[in-house]
Amino acid sequence: MNEKIAKLKKEMEAQNLKISELVSSIEARNLAKLEKKQKEFELQMEKIIAGATQLVSSVSRQLKGYIHNCKPDKKQIIKIEDFLDNPEVLLKKSDFFEGVIENVKKELDKIEPDEKKKKKFLSIEKTLKDSVKEIQRKHKEISNKIIENIAAIKKLKLKLTTKEFKKNLENLTEKKRQLEEEKKNIKTEGEGDAGDLLNELEKILSSISNKEIRINKK
Repeated sequence: MNEKIAKLKKEMEAQNLKISELVSSIEARNLAKLEKKQKEFELQMEKIIAGATQLVSSVSRQLKGYIHNCKPDKKQIIKIEDFLDNPEVLLKKSDFFEGVIENVKKELDKIEPDEKKKKKFLSIEKTLKDSVKEIQRKHKEISNKIIENIAAIKKLKLKLTTKEFKKNLENLTEKKRQLEEEKKNIKTEGEGDAGDLLNELEKILSSISNKEIRINKK
């Protein structure tokens, strides 16, 4: 019986190792995909912020002129200066920004003496509202994707559905059943070296049980 157990033990250790390698391979692939997505999302976010920066820069001259010539209240000045220093603020304050642009447009003759700059502002102003909304929409979409992707990286839920993996798991489960039977036989027959052998079997069975729990986690 010891030879039979030794053979089972060897087969199970090999099977256990194979499943470990499969799990690691699947984990690595999944993680690589998620990390690649994360980099793509981060690049998209950089482009969105760059778009906001460009948008604010295109009217920064008029915004400064508005502060200087129209003297809005202190809160407005702080918010406009915040736009100029941190254009990404635009991503969450489009209504205020659009309101300021409307005010600038009304006071443009006072604010902008340069006719070319004035015409340029008016041509940009026509598309500002849509541009702000589109930037905000993209920002929200990518922000949500980044949050979801980070959560997925943390959880790294395995979807082990390949035939190869199922076959290995079934093989391992069957060998585990056989080992459990042999373990009962050892206890019943009371062989001399049964104590050490039982300890070895307990370690193998424990390892397999832990692996099965890990594999089947939801």
